[in-house]
Order: sequence, then structure tokens, then C-alpha cells
Amino acid sequence: MDSAAEAPAKVKNIPKTAKVFYLHIEKTAGNSVGEYLLSLFPEEEICPAAYAGIWDYEPTKVEQYRLFHGHFYHDFIDAFPGPKIKLTMLREPCSRIVSLYDFWRSFTWEHIRTNLPPINGPALAKSCSFAEFLRIPDVLPRWGVSNVSCRQILGREYQQLEGEPDTALAQCIRRLETFDWVGITEDYQRSMFLLAHVLGAPEPPVETRLNRTYHADADGTEAVAKTVPSAEDLALLQTLNTLDTALHDHARQMLERRYAAVVTDRVTPTPPPRRSKWNWRRFWAG
Repeated sequence: MDSAAEAPAKVKNIPKTAKVFYLHIEKTAGNSVGEYLLSLFPEEEICPAAYAGIWDYEPTKVEQYRLFHGHFYHDFIDAFPGPKIKLTMLREPCSRIVSLYDFWRSFTWEHIRTNLPPINGPALAKSCSFAEFLRIPDVLPRWGVSNVSCRQILGREYQQLEGEPDTALAQCIRRLETFDWVGITEDYQRSMFLLAHVLGAPEPPVETRLNRTYHADADGTEAVAKTVPSAEDLALLQTLNTLDTALHDHARQMLERRYAAVVTDRVTPTPPPRRSKWNWRRFWAG
């Protein structure tokens, strides 16, 4: 097999010196995006997956890698010098949280007790109803259901601005605009088209989505019914996610703008019609 140096580059638009960061917000089709990204880089350039999905790498200990894919905060990206390519995917907050709750409770108790840390989201979700889950005051579930996208994108700034929602949202939007690619889960195919364009990579197959929560075909999982939130639950979700809802709306506008720019650029403009040489003076002279 060819070495990484000899193999043709699969990401033609990315300088070899640049590090690529996929800031994975949970339950946004991140595994599908991640599998695509993993296919584009040699194994030795990919930072290994974090234990139980909990990102605890220190930048100085993983600086030899080029691709980072995980549930980290923007602070992790900031800690690296040099050129960076930043990627993320957003999802409508209410549907994301329903998906997260169902995903967590799909794990079997045996898997939870054997493979996860003593305090974990799946154990909490499996122990209560959706309404109870939304109202647990503990930090872990609260961070899973309240403005998660803004928390990850702002990092430690989120805590500093938590009492200033307008300022926090404005800063989060500014930060989001610095990302080279922002996908939308609900517009997955166009998002992936744009990602391939940004990377200069082959486009992925149509609709390669790896969310298998309701299939119960992964190790350590069991079938669960899809949660249908009550009107009261939805109202609470909206209250808990005012920043994420506004950020998602802005991200949709970004997708439309960036997609239109790429598609327009790809279309060869039709040359204007040649001006007629009709002699109008002769015509009116009759």
C-alpha cells in the first residue's frame, strides 16, 4: 500500500500544514460526517476516538495529528497554532434533544454498567421519562439539553456571557462565521456537497446516514420507541434553547448563502446574445 506521502491527496483544497477540526455536536449526524472525514485521511494523521465519547485530550499531547473529530469545545481548537480548517454541523434543537434522549436510553443496562463512567447520560435517560429528563437539575443532563451548540462553539466564553444572552448570541454567530463549513442536519445532502467542495474531496454517496438509534442493531443497544414530546415539554425545550434556535436559524442562512455561491460558480454563464447589425436608419427610411 502507498504511504501517506506517496498516496494522492484526497483533500485537495487543504494545505498539508493545516489541521482539520470537526467540532461534533451530539446527535447532528456527526457519525456520518465523521465516517466521511475518516475516509479522506491516512490513519496515522487521525486523532484516535476519545473514551466513551468524552474528549479529554490536551493539545500538546496530540499535536502530531492532522484530523480531530469529537465532542470538544472551541477552546481546544484555539490552543493550536498555525492554519486550521474548522467544520461543524447544527440541528434544530428540539429534535436534537429528543434524538439524544432516545439514543442514550437505547443502551442496555449491561452496556452502561460495563463500558461507561459511573456518572453518564445514558444511565440518567434510562432512569426517567422525557419530561423528568428535561427537568433534572444536575449539570450533565443540563449541558445536554440547554444551548449545547452555543456552549461548544463559544467554549469558556459561554460561562462568561451566560447572563448576557444577546451578547452571547452575537459572539457565537461571529464565531460560527469563522468556520469553513457549517452543515445543517435537516439539509444533509446539500451540506455534504458543500463539505466536499470545501475540502476539494470526492462527494460522499447519497444519504449515507449512520443514525441507527431506532434499529437496535448496534452492540449494547435495545429497541426504544421514538419519544413524542408534549406541548409542555416543547415549550420548555424552546425556553432552554433560545440561543441555539437563533444560531440554527443563522446557520441555515449561511448554508443557503454558501451553497448558492458554489452552485453559481460552477455554472458556466451563458454568453450574452450578440447585438444585431440591423440597419435601423434604413428600416425607418423605408
